[in-house]
Amino acid sequence: MKPLRAAHDNAHRMHALDGRRRLLAAMGVATLAGWHGSPLAGMGPAPSMVSLVVGFPPGGPNDLIARLLAPLLSERLKRNIVVENRSGADGELAASYVARGPADGSMLLFASAGAMTISPAMKKNLPYDPMRDFAPIARVASSPMVMVANPARPYKTAADVIAAARRAPGKITYASAGVGSPTHLAGALLCSLAGIDMLHVPYKGGGPALTDTVGGQVELYFAGVSTALPFIKSGALRALGVTGATPLASLPGVPPLADTPDLKGYLIDNWYGVLAPARLPGTLAASLGDTIDACLKEGDFRKKLQMQGVEPAFARNGQFGALIAADIAKWKALVGKLGISA
Repeated sequence: MKPLRAAHDNAHRMHALDGRRRLLAAMGVATLAGWHGSPLAGMGPAPSMVSLVVGFPPGGPNDLIARLLAPLLSERLKRNIVVENRSGADGELAASYVARGPADGSMLLFASAGAMTISPAMKKNLPYDPMRDFAPIARVASSPMVMVANPARPYKTAADVIAAARRAPGKITYASAGVGSPTHLAGALLCSLAGIDMLHVPYKGGGPALTDTVGGQVELYFAGVSTALPFIKSGALRALGVTGATPLASLPGVPPLADTPDLKGYLIDNWYGVLAPARLPGTLAASLGDTIDACLKEGDFRKKLQMQGVEPAFARNGQFGALIAADIAKWKALVGKLGISA
């Protein structure tokens, strides 16, 4: 009976292996056999796969960019990369999950600026500390917003808005996706730097805010570039300036808001990047950063990012960490000055 039992056990194992392979394929795993030669080979026994954790549902920009990056990472790391969606609380649930995760390279966080810089500035009791609980690996891309106006209004530039607000304090309206959202803070930062007062009109989400700006119920809005672009091209909205440091190829002739004399230093960069639990060895963090740098040098990957309305924007480990720290300090100062709370 022993040979029969052994044959049965072998068949059972093969069936289980086939089932696991089917499961991985269904999950969209970027697979590549082999471990030898990977930049991570020196870290010890290889985990069976790497989870790239995203704090938002499938289909959004965080998820789409992570899924574009995953197969390129898999090819270079010679490991299976699984995009794992743990959505909730604007990315905070995923951040908390990864902060407590294993520091062996098997779990990475694909994050955006909100959970790492705005939430820490707005909330006192976050279950994680972005500077203490994470090892920054690399910024991958940035997605500035664009300041748009209803075309029925006379504003052609940000300077026009500032001049009008000085003539009529508290009268000019700007919409946002909600109190404490990036779209709210974009307008608050502009008011703070220019020394003006505009009326903030918070909505329950970016969709209604954009709709009412197009409809003329409010005058101004800070929108995602990919969202606003069709309305700008059709003439339903007028672009006044971008929140990033440089002009965008998708919006020729639209200057950075920081070029406006009253807005020197204005910068809002909704970045996307990769972080790991803080205990990850420094050599491994550096190697992962180098790997992501190599991914971003692929022209096809860069084009796919730009199709999603974001710009490739690499910053490696320490530089990325410094950017996060500077953003947190900026938002804490603004939130404290204005008395904003979530």
